[in-house]
Amino acid sequence: MTEMKIFVYGSMSEGAVHFHKIKDFISNSVPAAIQGSAYRLKVGYPVLLSGGNDSVPGLLVTVQTTDLLLSLLDEFHGFNR
Repeated sequence: MTEMKIFVYGSMSEGAVHFHKIKDFISNSVPAAIQGSAYRLKVGYPVLLSGGNDSVPGLLVTVQTTDLLLSLLDEFHGFNR
């Protein structure tokens, strides 16, 4: 099994509503921030775009990369390979 680092924010952050989806895969996490433009769509979920000037707080998590985790993240974000 390999590890990778991903930045999570909003509902995927520790203590938020969707954190439980990834918590069992996390081996380490540290507070982090990323520069970009953050806003909320009318349908209710957040969007983060690179190139902006906002400092968006979140977590840099180290996760055990598995097919299950990647499938969960793809499904959550509406990505179809």
